[in-house]
Amino acid sequence: METIGRDYDIILASDVVYHDHLYEPLIQTLKFFLLGSEKEMIFFMAHLKRWKKESVFFKKANKFFDVKAVYTESPCDGARVGVKVYVFVKKGSGKLESHVNNINSNLP
Repeated sequence: METIGRDYDIILASDVVYHDHLYEPLIQTLKFFLLGSEKEMIFFMAHLKRWKKESVFFKKANKFFDVKAVYTESPCDGARVGVKVYVFVKKGSGKLESHVNNINSNLP
């Protein structure tokens, strides 16, 4: 990861919380980018909840990051839940609400 550096403002991902054996590597990657830099970075993740076990990822993530759902899509026909978009920032940075407000002010 050192090769690609940390010179980013935003990281986007979708469907990355799927296999539970990959939760920890994902957390470590997020820590590298969001906690390992003086620069403020934001991680956006689109996620469709499939299994209860996915809550383990969010519990682990909440130890290091402030996490909030900023958008919830209505379920498609035949689905129980819709896709949620989450924002992650460095825990205790005080930036989560300002990012959420900025996002919400730009939604239709």
